Amino acid sequence: MSIGRRQRKSKKIGNHHYFKNNQFKAIENYLRHINADGVDEDVYVRLGYCYRDLENLEKALYYTNKWLEVSGGYYDLIELKGLILVNLWREEEAKVFLDKIILIDEKNSKTELNLDAFYNTP
Repeated sequence: MSIGRRQRKSKKIGNHHYFKNNQFKAIENYLRHINADGVDEDVYVRLGYCYRDLENLEKALYYTNKWLEVSGGYYDLIELKGLILVNLWREEEAKVFLDKIILIDEKNSKTELNLDAFYNTP
C-alpha cells in the first residue's frame, strides 16, 4: 500500500474513532497520519479536541496552536484556545481569546457565561 493510501486510511480510521468518542484510538491514528504527511488542518483540530476531552490541556493547546498556524484562525479555534487557557488558569492569555470571541459574536451566550465565570472567580 502506498504512503498516500496508508496516510488517508489512518485519517479515516482516526475519524471513525473520533466520532465514536474513542479518543485514544483516534489520537493513535491521527498521529500516524501526521507522521506520514506533517501538516493537516483537520487532524490538528481533531487532535486538539481529543486531548481536551481527555483533559490533557497542554497537548490540546499544542495542537490548537498548530491548527492556528495552519488555518490563520477560525471562530471555533479562537474559542477552543480561550477555553483551554481558562482551564490552565492562564488568565491574561485566555482573556485575549475570549474577548475576541465576544467581538466576533456579541450574542455568544456560552462565551459570555465563560467570561463571567472567569472574571468572577476569586
